[in-house]
Amino acid sequence: MGKSLAGELADTPGPAFSDSAAATELGIAPLDGYRPDIQALRGLAVLAVVLYHAHVVFPGGFVGVDVFFVISGFVIGRVLLKRFAAGSPGSAANASGNASDNDFSWFYVRRARRLLPALGLMLAAVILLAPLLAPLGGVQSTSPTGIAAALFSANAYLFWGTGVGYFDPVAELNPLLHTWSLSVEEQFYLLLPVVLYLSWRLGKRRDRPIKSLRVFVVSLIAGSFALCILLSYSGAISGETGLRFAFFSPFTRAWEFAAGILIVVLPVRLLAPAKLRRVAIGLGLGLILVPMMLLLGSSQIHSTAGLFAVLGTMLVIYGGTARIQSEARSGKGTAALAPAIWLGDLSYSWYLWHWPLIVFAAAFWPNSGSLPLLAAVGMALLLAWLSYNLVEKRFRSARPNSLKPTIILAACCIGAPILAAVLASALQPIIPDTPERLAQQRHVAERVGCDNGTPIGERTKPSCTWGNKAGSAPTIALIGDSNAGQFSEALIGAAETSGMSLKIGIHSGCPAVDLLVVTANEDKAAAECLKFVNDTIGDLEADPPDVIILASATSGYLVGSYALQNPSTGESAPVAERVHVWELAQERVLTRLAATGSRVILIAEVPKPVNWENSATCSQLAIIIHPERCGFVDFDSRGEAPQRTAHGAETAAVGNAGAELWNFSDLICPEGRCTARSSGQMVWRDDNHISIATSTALAKRTAELLQHPPA
Repeated sequence: MGKSLAGELADTPGPAFSDSAAATELGIAPLDGYRPDIQALRGLAVLAVVLYHAHVVFPGGFVGVDVFFVISGFVIGRVLLKRFAAGSPGSAANASGNASDNDFSWFYVRRARRLLPALGLMLAAVILLAPLLAPLGGVQSTSPTGIAAALFSANAYLFWGTGVGYFDPVAELNPLLHTWSLSVEEQFYLLLPVVLYLSWRLGKRRDRPIKSLRVFVVSLIAGSFALCILLSYSGAISGETGLRFAFFSPFTRAWEFAAGILIVVLPVRLLAPAKLRRVAIGLGLGLILVPMMLLLGSSQIHSTAGLFAVLGTMLVIYGGTARIQSEARSGKGTAALAPAIWLGDLSYSWYLWHWPLIVFAAAFWPNSGSLPLLAAVGMALLLAWLSYNLVEKRFRSARPNSLKPTIILAACCIGAPILAAVLASALQPIIPDTPERLAQQRHVAERVGCDNGTPIGERTKPSCTWGNKAGSAPTIALIGDSNAGQFSEALIGAAETSGMSLKIGIHSGCPAVDLLVVTANEDKAAAECLKFVNDTIGDLEADPPDVIILASATSGYLVGSYALQNPSTGESAPVAERVHVWELAQERVLTRLAATGSRVILIAEVPKPVNWENSATCSQLAIIIHPERCGFVDFDSRGEAPQRTAHGAETAAVGNAGAELWNFSDLICPEGRCTARSSGQMVWRDDNHISIATSTALAKRTAELLQHPPA
């Protein structure tokens, strides 16, 4: 994925250095002059990257980033080398009074004004929109990635902070994933002037600066590429870690930039004559297009595919490099390239905006194919045109004395995404609940520490008692697993309405049945759960409350993921056998509790959502507006097999023990139809529990049932 220099400045190093007399002295090609072929190549590269992300045409379009890196090396190499030559004593350029060759402020001023305003705008906008529009699985990583991108270190954050590879499916949930290449390029800009200058100065001592640069560039290409291949294929750094480092690191990408610089320092005698240029360009385009059209993305293949793309880009640039300025491309050729040049002009901004909009579109229309993604691409192109004309053009012009204003501008561009991250965090609480957030919520009994292995009679925490705490008030006890705890809000509200006192003694994963079970919590032994249940029942027998309410995740033990096992074989027993065993075990508990004289109530298992898929790929807006797009489908609670099986066992146990059965299915799923949202609130918090909002809404019905038992 990636961009690099996508809409880099036209190939002109500035008005103070407008001639290439020094190039002739150095025996290399002209160091100035607009290159429409390079701008057109940018257009091709960004088109490939964008369509690759939209999942059309270019299955290997990710190599567009390699093309950009080579272009960056060539363009910036020309700019810097021209400056070095212009500052050399005795050069024709220096005779005109140019500044010192080791003053790089002009370079950093132009880079900052060229890149930071558009980048800062995009980062701030995406960070602010992410809580509503980004995939739920990518919301948490958006702000950190954006801040890192503003500080030129997104690639480092993605490598160290997420542990996710670029081609991993989860990486596609991050709307700022593409900023890794921007950071690589910015790191390149920070270091390149210094290292090239040192190499130049070292060569000047022996009166051969260009030869020194050539040795340095070739060495850099060899070393960086060798490191890239070593980490990609040898497993030198444990498997996936090495692959991710090879992809994100500037050290393993430096050879691509250096490949562009190599074209700059080629001896003029090695440049192709006019007749061979078309051959070089045609072969180069072929080497670029083959991996774009045929390769599939993977962390390992990127280095091999990148090699083809880099060689192809070098050939295209080489084929368009004239020995003398008068051999520049004709206006007729430029006209033929006009559409690609236009895309090249917009490529930086198009690259900035295309990936966030694609991610937002995919999160709003999940599993809808490429049509929404292509619409996002079109919208991004419109934003790119606006950004190019209103932001890029406005800020990129810089005078040599504009260092101070540029520092202020850079500070604003860096600070805007950081401020946006603070605002986005503040906006989170006002966004309606979604499964990602609800999954982090806990019902009140769990939050205050009433979900533990202490039997109810030994619980002395005042926080586990609600309602009327006067000694004469009627008392209620709630026991069971987390499916009992999900009714905390309902019973607390009902107890307060009815003037009763409620005590909660639940233990997640431990159903209120007289049976050894394989618990939902793998760290919890079956014997421990059975002891908790029996001790709790013993406490209630010793000090009976007025009302005892039980609830359990019955279907999970009968047909679910922690179904009852045959003690002798350790394997799941047949369903009919499980139902019979569970029914008897539940009946024993209800019978013992009913013998205390208490009013005993079993809350039937409530419907659970079917097809509760991982909601990480959906945005909050999608779930709010069209939850069915995100795996939440309507279903008939009366026809759902697990609950039907559970209700059969519960009804039989209650009837045999003389207890009551409360069933809230009609309230949760009116007329037997279950939907993800009701009255603007999510009905479930996850695939096994109702939400806090749903439990709270059941308080009125619960109070009515306490006052008037069902017939």
